[in-house]
Amino acid sequence: RGYTMGSVYWQFNDCWPVASWSSVDSLGRYKALHYAAKKFYAPVAMGLFLEGNSLTVNISNETMNEFKGKVVLCFSDSEFNVSKKYETEIQVNSLSSKDILTVAAEYKNKYSEYMYAELYSEDGKLIMRETELYVPPKHFEWNKTDIAIDISRRENGTEIKLTSNGFAKGVYVDFDGCDPKLSDNFIDLVNKEPYIIKVETDVAAEELKKSISVKTVYDIGR
Repeated sequence: RGYTMGSVYWQFNDCWPVASWSSVDSLGRYKALHYAAKKFYAPVAMGLFLEGNSLTVNISNETMNEFKGKVVLCFSDSEFNVSKKYETEIQVNSLSSKDILTVAAEYKNKYSEYMYAELYSEDGKLIMRETELYVPPKHFEWNKTDIAIDISRRENGTEIKLTSNGFAKGVYVDFDGCDPKLSDNFIDLVNKEPYIIKVETDVAAEELKKSISVKTVYDIGR
């Protein structure tokens, strides 16, 4: 701040069907970039920075109010066996960025282990999740995972609950014949806890169940 007061990215949308860098297609549907932009432009955002054998968790608070919450950092393998876990209460001043945790990044097998951090608000609500690998994704030993899907109607709308039996990266939820608006997509399933996606649609939950499909990074090229 002071050197630059903001940023933009190329590009936002398209005016006709085409393969491009846009984050929203010509029909207004979100691509992976748009879901990512919701996170890296979030009022309170979290970043993981792996430098050598050191991992740093940074919180950026772009609001006018002090932020209080909690960060949970875990070191895990692809079968959800956690080797180390850190929990820390955090307090970040308004309009500021702060490194809140720096730890040694240790592993037994860098090709099958990963780190993830979850940021929670003061009232315990999950704000965002970030994942970091020790190696480039193309070198990681991806396993085929079984992802359970539960779609149900709630008082505040429809929910999709995703649960995996192993680490799944870039989980992409899609539908055949309809385009509901999702609160999140292209997510990482990093533990046994279900991940909930909220859905805005007029399509009944039973119909969504018939048309839903899920892919992950494992499925690329297969």
